Parts: sequence; structure tokens; C-alpha cells
Amino acid sequence: MASTAPWSVADVESFIHEYYDAWGGTDLDRIMSYYTDDVVLQIPGLLMKGNEAVRDQFVRPFITAFPGNHHLVKNMVFGPGVVTVEFSFEAHHKGPFAGHAATGALVKLPGCGVYEYDSAKRQITAGRIYFDVGTLLQTITELPANDPQKAAEALHLNERNLSLIINTIPTNYFFGRGRRTAARNSGCPAASVTGARVRARRRHPPDTSERPSDCGD
Repeated sequence: MASTAPWSVADVESFIHEYYDAWGGTDLDRIMSYYTDDVVLQIPGLLMKGNEAVRDQFVRPFITAFPGNHHLVKNMVFGPGVVTVEFSFEAHHKGPFAGHAATGALVKLPGCGVYEYDSAKRQITAGRIYFDVGTLLQTITELPANDPQKAAEALHLNERNLSLIINTIPTNYFFGRGRRTAARNSGCPAASVTGARVRARRRHPPDTSERPSDCGD
């Protein structure tokens, strides 16, 4: 279970950027240090439980096929102990992946990750990562799209998943764009929001007439 120790927006942003920076190399142990031993991670078509499963079924195959990859952060949405990250995955296909030999193809793939974290350990405890597998395989095999309808359906599903993720994150959240963050107003003084010049906005429940103050009064 993720720690409830408070982290500022800047703390979370720093952690996520450090995590993605680790993916830019091929140091397997460095990447794995960002996951707890009992991490649960889900990607399209695969649920992994435990550090070893994540290492063998996710991290190793990706850094072998796409060494030096980059996650370009577009937006972040923050909640207590959880952050949702919209990113662009960019890399060259330099190693075998899903039965396909290296092609050197340039991959640019939009994605979204929902990460629960333990702030005391600075590790990810659970994650759900969404991306279009069909587009990825089409890119690295250099094949034309042979079923436009299925491709359109996959894109629509990804967009719907992203919308559902963002709309179900509870309590207070903040919007971020890369390393710069902006947020909405909850009625608290800006100085009462720790670690950033932001304004908080409460999402749930919709009736705010009797909600307690989040200003630390």
C-alpha cells in the first residue's frame, strides 16, 4: 500500500522525471530501483506482479529493443499518492521485440501512465501504462495499416481510457505541463499550498457546500 507521507508537486515531478531519465540508459538495476519488491504493473495485455516479473517481462525487453528511449512528459495530474502522466515515448528499434528483429525504425508513440508511489521509499508500488500496441508493432515492422477501422478503434479506446483515468482520480489534484505546473483554485491562499505556486481544486464530491477546508487552518 502506498505511503501517505506528503509530497509537494515539485517532489512528484522530480521523482517522475528521474524515473523516466533512468529509462534513457540501459542500466537495468537503476530502472528497477524505482519499483518496490511487490510492485504490480499492468501494460496492454499483461499484468505483472512482483519486481522480478516486471524486470523480465517489461523492463528488460523494452531497454533491449529500445535502448536510450525517451519519455517526453506532456502533462501530469496529481492525487494523494498517485500521479497520472501523459507522455510521448520516442526511441529507435535497435533490438528484438515481440518476435521482430531490429529495424532501426523511429518510434513515436503517445502513452499514459498511472503510478502509485511510496514517498518514503521513493518507489513505485503499482502502475498502469496505456499505449497503442498495434501502432508500435506496425511501426517497427514497417508495414502499412491493413485495417484502418481497427486502428481507429484502438485510438478511440486509448483516448477513452485516458479520459476515464483522469476523471476518476480523487480529492485534490494539480495539472502540470512538463516541469512547469499550473493548477485551479480551491479557495485556499496560494501560500498554503506546499512546494509550488499553485492553486488546488477539489474534484470529488461535486457538492462542496459542506466540504472541510484544505488550507490547513
